[in-house]
Amino acid sequence: MVIAMTAALSAYHDEAAFSPEEVEVEVDHIILILDKSVQMLPWESMPCLRGHSVSRLPSLAALRNRIVQMQQTSIQPSRPGHYITRKSGGYILNPDSDLKNTQKIFENDLKALPGQWTGIINRSPTEEEFKEILVKSDVLLYFGHGSGSHYIPARTIRKLDRCAVACLMGCSSGSLKDAGEFEPYGMPINYLLAGCPTVLANLWDVTDKDIDRFTKEVFDKWGLLRNELEEKRGGNKQRNSLVEAVAAARNKCVMKYLNGAAPVVYGIPAYFG
Repeated sequence: MVIAMTAALSAYHDEAAFSPEEVEVEVDHIILILDKSVQMLPWESMPCLRGHSVSRLPSLAALRNRIVQMQQTSIQPSRPGHYITRKSGGYILNPDSDLKNTQKIFENDLKALPGQWTGIINRSPTEEEFKEILVKSDVLLYFGHGSGSHYIPARTIRKLDRCAVACLMGCSSGSLKDAGEFEPYGMPINYLLAGCPTVLANLWDVTDKDIDRFTKEVFDKWGLLRNELEEKRGGNKQRNSLVEAVAAARNKCVMKYLNGAAPVVYGIPAYFG
């Protein structure tokens, strides 16, 4: 299996090197359906995939559900993906009151977001507050430790009828726990089971300064922090999906292959409509 995989990767490298322009045009987005024994590896940061729009899902059934869901939100004739508004969301910033630098970097930008945003800053959210953001908003931004599972139980998330696009920027927020013969489990799976179209999370522990730098770049390229004047000037400019923004922001980290390789996206491309 290793020999076959090595041969396939070598063939792809040779083909991409021979006609890079054609590969760039033909391959718009790649979705990885990873086996339980390899899902913990940062495939998105391999040389042949780094810089490209790549996300992951646990199964073809999960992909089918998101394609059906995507067809209900897509704006024709736009690029295929899940579309949300930047005027409806919620953020949980420094809930444990020990990430002062992170709060300083993002607080003013988040408070300036247009529309109806629910902001929880420098205090712990209640389970009901966390749940309300996921159910009633289009996007959740979480800047705290872990995945926020100590604020909202996994069983509560799994039972949701609707779930916002989630950016969980804590350490190991996207890691899945091995379950032997059974499939791995973790917070990203809970979000996907609740119908979440897209989850941005970290495969392992990261340093706060590097991941803050990365997150700031992601939000800029995604268009979240764009002001009204830039919106008018941007006009017909092609929007970046969350997955594309993540791919472009990896090199912003000082430790590009440690902190820069940790963030991965579960789900399909998410755009601001």
